[in-house]
Amino acid sequence: MPQVTHLSFVNDDGVREKREIVDAGGRTLIGEQEKKIAALEEVDEGFRGGPILLNTQQANDTFEGRDLEVLFEDEIANGYANVWEYLADRVDLARDTAVGMRAYAGLRVGDYANVQVEANPYPYMIGAFDYDKGCCDPEQGPSLLMCTRTAFPERVQWNTTNDNNGTAAEPFPYLASNVFRYLRDTLLPKFPAEVRAVMKERVCVLEQRYSASAKLSDSTTWAWKNVGRLWLPDEGEIYGCVYWGSRYGSGLVGQIPAFQLPRDRIFRTPDGTRSTVWLRCVSGLGSSGACSVSSSGNASNYSASDTGVGVAPCFLLG
Repeated sequence: MPQVTHLSFVNDDGVREKREIVDAGGRTLIGEQEKKIAALEEVDEGFRGGPILLNTQQANDTFEGRDLEVLFEDEIANGYANVWEYLADRVDLARDTAVGMRAYAGLRVGDYANVQVEANPYPYMIGAFDYDKGCCDPEQGPSLLMCTRTAFPERVQWNTTNDNNGTAAEPFPYLASNVFRYLRDTLLPKFPAEVRAVMKERVCVLEQRYSASAKLSDSTTWAWKNVGRLWLPDEGEIYGCVYWGSRYGSGLVGQIPAFQLPRDRIFRTPDGTRSTVWLRCVSGLGSSGACSVSSSGNASNYSASDTGVGVAPCFLLG
């Protein structure tokens, strides 16, 4: 074993020092440091490899999320039918003002549970905690915002015609769109019953774009509307700002934490193929485009009737 000639340590002022070992006092200091190290090694290995490691991963943007069914297996087995009922109970506990967000202890953005739709599992991760609590009209309560980076393989037209306007009967483009009907009538019924049972309908601000006299190339106002239990995010929720959409298209402009980095906005179908996915806002530059996330991750927009774009919808647990 090589002879130790220097010692690196943190002094009483919290400053790291490096000292040459020249006397018995130095050797005594080594002994004290070795005792401290031995004491640290006796600390519960689960803690040292748990919260400390996870905090470091999140600080360095390297956290990949944990399977919630595995992580809370024992708690789920203690009276819950499935992981979704367990998570919904966490949200219900958060409604207690004396508990608040402490109800989410142990959960982290990026932790996920799989949703089996037909032949494929879709990892739905926690995208945000209480994302719009206290906001909207009516005021919203606690929730877990669940999102996925796995695009559904079916290609869906945003609208069956190359038109991003609303209609006389439904002046809000998203609610009048083909993709909204697809999510509500085709995709949602394919979700497992235990997931649908704990989904919360979402209220958000939607742009309005309709005129009886002509097609409009920009939206004219907005209003609070119910977008259902399965919904597409807007540009503000994905990118934290508006690129191609209207100033009325992303009213809250609150980026979902799970989409913070460019690499977080790469969507792939279950076979691993990169996919462009639709957003719920329409282009602010014309009467035919709808906003999207390109297969390369950048903000984009496509003709509303494009047949090569998929979806990766979100939902709220609450």
